[in-house]
Amino acid sequence: MKNAIAVLAVGALMTSAGCGLLDGTDSTDSDAGCTSTFDLSPAEENLGSRVGFKEKAEQAAEGAAPTSLIAITDAAGWRGDWDRMIDIPQNTKSDQIDALAGTSGICWKNLPKPRSSDGDGPQRGYYLFLKGNQPLQTIDWSANFDQVFAVTNGVALTPETALIPTPGQYPQLRPM
Repeated sequence: MKNAIAVLAVGALMTSAGCGLLDGTDSTDSDAGCTSTFDLSPAEENLGSRVGFKEKAEQAAEGAAPTSLIAITDAAGWRGDWDRMIDIPQNTKSDQIDALAGTSGICWKNLPKPRSSDGDGPQRGYYLFLKGNQPLQTIDWSANFDQVFAVTNGVALTPETALIPTPGQYPQLRPM
């Protein structure tokens, strides 16, 4: 009887721990050695409207003329100074974000995860805007819906990065 109860308790503990990892309740990789914390969920609009940015980026992707990232943020009415944008796809770990962003000492909260526990559905992630070592704002994206920027992994876009519209079922902007 004791063994059966112990097995049930261990099973319940493992199930609850496993679900926590799958459903996104584990919001950071680690808090050790952090000098600051940044929540990747796109709630804060420190530079400007997330919706406005997405609308202007989609319009540029459907257009015929090359553009730049600063032209998109200006058209969206953004205010503030930023020097680069990186793409953070789902399942990216904190140390990988630091490598992509050129940052250190930041605890990243709400890392992008799949929409469902089995990983089905479109890929998702964030576009992260930074100034120096300071993260400023994110824009969430979902593949085949609003992943407007076709960015090679590890490449940062600057305000002046020239972007070419790429037509198709899901138009995108590609760096020149």
